[in-house]
Amino acid sequence: MWGCNAVGSTSEVWPDDVIEQATSRNLVLVIGAGVSRACVKNAASPPAWDKLLVGLCDALSIVGESRVEIDALVSHRRMLDAAALIRHEAVQKSRLQDFYNYIRVAVDGKPGASFDGSAWHDAVVKLEPQLIVTTNYDKILERATGNGYSTHEFSSDRVAGDVRRRVPTLLKIHGSVDAIEDIVLTRTDYTRLRLTGAHALGVLQALFLTRTALLVGYSLGDPDIQLLFENVLGGRNEAPAHYMLASDDMPGYEQDVLQYSYGVTPVKYAAGSYDDALKALVELADLVQGSKP
Repeated sequence: MWGCNAVGSTSEVWPDDVIEQATSRNLVLVIGAGVSRACVKNAASPPAWDKLLVGLCDALSIVGESRVEIDALVSHRRMLDAAALIRHEAVQKSRLQDFYNYIRVAVDGKPGASFDGSAWHDAVVKLEPQLIVTTNYDKILERATGNGYSTHEFSSDRVAGDVRRRVPTLLKIHGSVDAIEDIVLTRTDYTRLRLTGAHALGVLQALFLTRTALLVGYSLGDPDIQLLFENVLGGRNEAPAHYMLASDDMPGYEQDVLQYSYGVTPVKYAAGSYDDALKALVELADLVQGSKP
């Protein structure tokens, strides 16, 4: 375990608590789709939620009343319900495998042309977190870290052992393209997750009660982070402070939801300036590198 030399380290962006937890390698890093979207291969990149669902509709030739309903759900940010309806349409068309194949290629890249890591992933590697949790299905993190993490999906019953032994661990809490039919995509899927992923969820809940988490690559409207908040993160009075790298145009009521419902404090960057957000993460990674004995 690295020694913590955070004393004397200062930052205009990061609270001392985040620096201390990161340099002591106790920070739980939670990575969302925004990090993957920075990856580009042959002019393509993993899509945002709305573009993924619209692309699915186009690929499956969903038209008529169903398409109108799906478009309305997407426009109202009801992504989980839209995904459920699209999957239902795929079943009705006998195209469920096409449904999953489209998601696999969209998020991870075409066969032989998988998405590689970006500068965001370089910063993640420099942060040296002992535990990474991601709601992403892709394998970009695995490739970017040289498969240096013991990787678990939600059905694994060995997560606690690796965490206890301080083995670098990657927990893909919503599944992976390796088992694309099992991914968590709708609220109904989350019911299945609670049944088959009880061990992984239990470990995650315990960690969020005892360690500090930093969420990167999310906005509060993302359905995957909503599921994580609603079902895993404890309230402000039950857990230490957590943090989320967030745009400074986040409405005040959303900040209140984060802080008072989930115990998450936004660490802000200038709205629309993803370069500034990346610089902030790189700064934290540099502080971690500078803390080595």
